[in-house]
Amino acid sequence: MRSTDQPSIRRATANDSDSLAPLLAQLGYPTSTNEVRRRLKRLLETPEAGVLVAEARGEVVGVATFQILELIYRPRPQCRITALVRSHRPPPRGHRHRAGGGN
Repeated sequence: MRSTDQPSIRRATANDSDSLAPLLAQLGYPTSTNEVRRRLKRLLETPEAGVLVAEARGEVVGVATFQILELIYRPRPQCRITALVRSHRPPPRGHRHRAGGGN
């Protein structure tokens, strides 16, 4: 597999709203693109939160969201994954998934 076939991870931008709505629906949270845009904007403006997307051949194929939390029972801030989903659609043309978790 060529390196261009490997998914890359990047921070989400406001332009990703259209791609995130179907992924949230896969998790059981159907949400309009406009609502995703509003929520994403809020998260992107929150220093203690983040949204990462996986992209393959220019298409968003996954999303992970997280929050950094201060907890009374931990000495340092902790990161909690709050959403994690990979598209159930076939990967973009030319991308092969190998069994056993490797891409």
